[in-house]
Amino acid sequence: MSFFELDGMKLYYELRGNPEGKETILFLNGVMASTNSWYVLSKPFEDSGYRVLLHDFKGQLKSDKPQGPYTFNEHAD
Repeated sequence: MSFFELDGMKLYYELRGNPEGKETILFLNGVMASTNSWYVLSKPFEDSGYRVLLHDFKGQLKSDKPQGPYTFNEHAD
């Protein structure tokens, strides 16, 4: 499993598809979604040679879940 650490908090991510791909497509989760919400939709991009980045925002599935509430600005940072 891959994690990115920011301000002492671990955020989960997956880098899929072609690691040498010239372009990366980032899928952003909505409420009640997570990395695995995108597997079916990201597969055609992976098969087409793109690098695909999926991640769980703070408080989602495999990322740390500090006490909220969370703001959009925090997620963007």
